[in-house]
Order: sequence, then C-alpha cells, then structure tokens
Amino acid sequence: MAFDAGMLAAVVHEANGCLRGCKIEKIHGPSRDEVVISFRPSYEGEGGRLLISAGANSPRMQMTDAEISNPAQPPVFIQLLRKQLAGARLLEIKQQGFERAAELVFEARDELEYKTIRYLVCEIMGKYSNIILLDGNRKILAAIKTVDITTSQKRQIIPGMIYENPPAQDKSDPLCESREDFIEKFAQNTAAPDKFILYGYMGVSPLVAREIACGCEGDGEKLWESFSRFTEVVKTNDFKPVLVRDEEGKPCEYCFMPVAQYGSSRVTEECASFAELLDKYFAERGRLDRTKQRAHDLLKMIQNTESRLARKIEALRGDISACSEKEKYKRFGDLITSNMHAIKKGAAVVSLVDYYDEDMPAVTVTLDPRLSPSQNSQRYYKKYNKLKTGETELAKQLDIAENELSYIRSVADEFSRAESESDIAEIKRELYEAGYGKQMRNYAPAKAKETKPLEFRTSGGYRVLCGKNNIQNDRLTHKIASKGDFWFHIKNAHGSHVIMLCDGLAEPDAADFTEAATIAAYYSEKREGKNVEVDYTLVRNLKKPPAAKPGFVIYHTNYSAVVTPDADKVRSLQYIK
Repeated sequence: MAFDAGMLAAVVHEANGCLRGCKIEKIHGPSRDEVVISFRPSYEGEGGRLLISAGANSPRMQMTDAEISNPAQPPVFIQLLRKQLAGARLLEIKQQGFERAAELVFEARDELEYKTIRYLVCEIMGKYSNIILLDGNRKILAAIKTVDITTSQKRQIIPGMIYENPPAQDKSDPLCESREDFIEKFAQNTAAPDKFILYGYMGVSPLVAREIACGCEGDGEKLWESFSRFTEVVKTNDFKPVLVRDEEGKPCEYCFMPVAQYGSSRVTEECASFAELLDKYFAERGRLDRTKQRAHDLLKMIQNTESRLARKIEALRGDISACSEKEKYKRFGDLITSNMHAIKKGAAVVSLVDYYDEDMPAVTVTLDPRLSPSQNSQRYYKKYNKLKTGETELAKQLDIAENELSYIRSVADEFSRAESESDIAEIKRELYEAGYGKQMRNYAPAKAKETKPLEFRTSGGYRVLCGKNNIQNDRLTHKIASKGDFWFHIKNAHGSHVIMLCDGLAEPDAADFTEAATIAAYYSEKREGKNVEVDYTLVRNLKKPPAAKPGFVIYHTNYSAVVTPDADKVRSLQYIK
C-alpha cells in the first residue's frame, strides 16, 4: 500500500500524542534520504523516535522502536538540522489539509539565543518526497532534495526561496464531500467504484479505494455509506493499525482501518500502535533498500566474481573432459611398441591387432611418416603423459575454483542478511583479507572493530550466539565456543554458524535444540524454505582445514533436525540488552 493521506493523519495523531512538548535529544541520518529525531520525555509527552523517510521506495513518517544504524559521517543535511534544531521543543505536528504532507513546528534558538520558530516539512509523495527545513518566515533553509528549474518548471525547492505548498490536485477533498455531491458525481461516473474513489478524491490509496468499494456492487447509496465510514475514521481519529499478511505469513499491506476485501485469502492482525505496524512492514524491505544503497559496488563485485568463477569452472570441466582421450593415446603407444617389427618405416597409417580387447579387433593407428615406429610410439606416450599431468593439474584448479565459488556464495548470503554499516564493513574487510583487495576500488581497511554476534535465549534459558559473517563464524566456533557446546548449521547450504552455549550445564531439552536449529535455518540462504535440514554436533567434532577460507569447517559426526524457518519465532527468541 502507498503511504496515503489517511495513514499520514493516523501517524500525525499518534506522534502528537507522544512527542508534543518534547525537546530534541539527538538527530541522526541512517541514509541520505532518512532523518531520525529522538525526543526526550517531558511532562507533556512520553518522547520517542520519529523516522522521516524521503526515499523513493518507502517514503513515510512514523514513530519507531526499531534499531537503526548510523553512518560514521553524517550527511550535510543532518549536520544542518543539528545546528538549527539542537534542543528545540516540538510545538505540534500538523497535516496540510488531507494531503500527504505534514510539518513539524519547533520552538528553537537562533545564533543569538533568541527564541525562534522553525518548520520541518515532510512531503510523502513517492519519488517526489522531500524533507525541507524552513525558518520562522517560511523561507527554505535546506532540503534533503534540492529541486531547481531544470528539474521542475512548476515548483522549485532551493535554499533562500519562500516555501510553497505542493500544487493542488484536480481532485475533491473527501473530508469536505456532501452526500448530494457524492451521489451526483457517482451517477455521472462510468468507471468502476474503486477507480471513481481513487481518481476523484485526494489522498486515497488504491487499497483504501478498494476497501471503500468492497461489497457495494455499484450501488451509489451503499458506496456513500462506506465512504462516510472512511471519512468518519479520519475526522474522529478512530484509527486502527492493521497489518495484512499473505499466504506465507509475510507482510503485504498495511492500513489505518480494518481490511476485509481479501476475505479468508489473507490474514489481518491489529497492532498495538502505528509504530509497531510500520516497523513490522518496513523492517525487511527497508533493510534491503539501505543495504543495496550503501554497498552497491560491493554487491556488484560479489556478483561479477561469482559469474567469473562459474564460467571458469565450466571451462575447466570441459578441459578435463577432453583429457579422457589420454588412455587411447597410451594404448596406441603400447600397440606400436608391441608390433614394431610389422610396421614399415615411412608408413602414415597402420592396422594393428588390439591385444587389450578380448575380441582382438584390428585398430587403425595414424603415424607420422617422418618418424620411426619407435619415435611414433614415444609421440603417443608424450601425448598421454601431457594429458595425464594436465588432468591432475586441472582437477586441482577445479577444486580451488569450486571452493572459491562456494566461499563467494557464502559472502553473498552474508550480504543478503547484512543489517547495518558495521555488517557491511566486516564483509568488506573479510574480502580484502581474502585477497580481493584489487577488485575493491578505493577501499582502505580501517582499524578493525570486533563486532558482536546476534544473541538469543531458548525457552530453556540457554544462550545462543549467531554469526553474521564468516569472520564472526570463525570467532564463534574456534574462539568463543567450548568443546562441550553445540554447533548448528544449515545442511549443504550457506548460512551462519550458530552456537548453543551449554558446556558444563544440564543437557538441553528437545525444544532448545529445535529453537537453535530454527535460528540456524533462518539465518541461511534457505530462510524462505520449509522443512529444511539443519546439522548439529558438539564443537569438539569440528575441524578447520589448513589454509581454509573463513567460516569453513569439516565434521564427520553429527545429528540432524528438520525445521521450518520462522521469522516471528526467531525475533521472539532474540535477546536485546
């Protein structure tokens, strides 16, 4: 669902209840299109964090409880916000009519410590979304996206200009519509009821338009009644944060009122707040978007390396297949040697009896007429030895290439699960130390910082640690874990090393093993699968081969568990300090 005016109204209502009267504590910029403002509690509001995103993929404004990492160097826009809004008090958040735009009104201090007003305008309009800082006279001080005349002829967003509201749409305001006008417009309409709502009234998303039209069957009176219920929800702030999940349990829609249009084909759940609703919906999508934006070059390098190794392996297998001719050349050499007395010097072709075959058929052997029979036999032996040596070396090269491809695919799996700047930095360092520095342009490894693995608690109280990359996997398995701890890993696939710390403790219950196996399955490339197999064994049974890539171990004694990765279950087990 698009973040429409109704959803914005619901978020503004929730945010005002939490943040009105609170002072700014911190301002962060997780990415170039996002702003996160932390507010201290006050006697008027409980405080919290407000996330504003102007990204084209997921523009929105919301309260958030999610952990969001921040870059080491904040964007210029964030630095300016910190300067202009340090310690400012939020007076109110107000929506611009029923538009997808809202403004935060702050009481701040200027350079001379006099009180002044500052506005932070949030325009949630798809790829045209923006975050704009205004002074007390509504003059633009800065914008997260500058819009000059070359970008838009209608409306420019340039520092120094007076801010103008977004151009009005050629649509009616649903909150001001009367029954008579609605019925008259619908009678003249030829489109489907949901299209009539979508294209005739501002601030309505396709999901809400379909929900209003659901069950009305083209009846104008029924459609008006449904439309009235929608407007009453907005006017009275009777919002309900509803999340819609698909057949696989993944969030697929969100809304500020109940959703009945999908019937039994979708599962809906009402969340405790719009912060929880939007955190759940955007958690996975937002993480992937941020990861791709921050590490596009790294992802491209991983993909190119994977493609190159796949082509190399295919070529090596073709060369090894060609070496299968070697035995034929050895046989020709043997036949020439055993029949040397019958071969005339200068012969180009000779027919010899193949004594290696029970039927002893005649075999035609090509000779070099310039060479003697003895030299011809040596020529075939040389071909045999060359192919034999080549086959051995090619097999070694194939093994190296296959191991390298497996390693790169494990890094690609790490990348797909990276959630923060520190995760990306560790993957870059890992690749640099593994010998891929020449392919990483302008990369200089910073001083290594030891990051912590993910931590969980099973229902039996056992600590479970999960590596987020191969460096962490190595550290977990070979330095942190004791010999009596249990090690878990997805079977025959790439994934995290998971350690259940139980050395010296009582034997864990079956439920603890199942939960640890579920964590290992979820943090693997088979996280979308069902009934996947997870190997587990004592750490004492693991061995790391000499010169092996990070994260690689071998074992010969293990148990197996079949589990289905469950995101909600894994999140419920995660331990947050």
